[in-house]
Amino acid sequence: SIRLPTPISKPDRSYRVDVYDRPQLAAFMDAVKDKYDNVDQYHKLAYLRLLAFTGIRNGEARALTWSDMHLDRDEPFIDVNKTMSDNTGHGVVINPPKTKAGSRKVMIDAETANILKRWRAIQGQALMRRGLPSNVVWTNQRLSGRISSNQPREWLLAAIRGTDVPQINVHGLRHTY
Repeated sequence: SIRLPTPISKPDRSYRVDVYDRPQLAAFMDAVKDKYDNVDQYHKLAYLRLLAFTGIRNGEARALTWSDMHLDRDEPFIDVNKTMSDNTGHGVVINPPKTKAGSRKVMIDAETANILKRWRAIQGQALMRRGLPSNVVWTNQRLSGRISSNQPREWLLAAIRGTDVPQINVHGLRHTY
């Protein structure tokens, strides 16, 4: 009287790569810059650059505050000390990393630091115009909360749409690093 489940065939994802090689990463960053290098969308460029050039996880990036960023040092770095997840029934939850090794200092290159500094200035001006205080690095459009977990994927896909850059998932940027 047991009914066995019917197997479902896996979707074909042969069009997608797990990691970018150097030329693909360069083409990806060119596509991101072409699409998002403007005041209204600069946060998307900064976010995708951060993921690809630091290897931090999406949830760790979404949880960042400006006090975690040390951009004005000789060797800029980010304190990764929390992660963010969407918890069904509880909304957004920020927790410490699962393991002791999850709390770490992530060094960043000068170009990434400069991009993040520019994003901090753009965001700061927008917050001042609206009279809103915020220490959150990746705010939503209303500047009142954090970005949702699926937004970086949408940004990534929109950036490479219409280009020869192969599709990758957001976590693939961590593996690329």
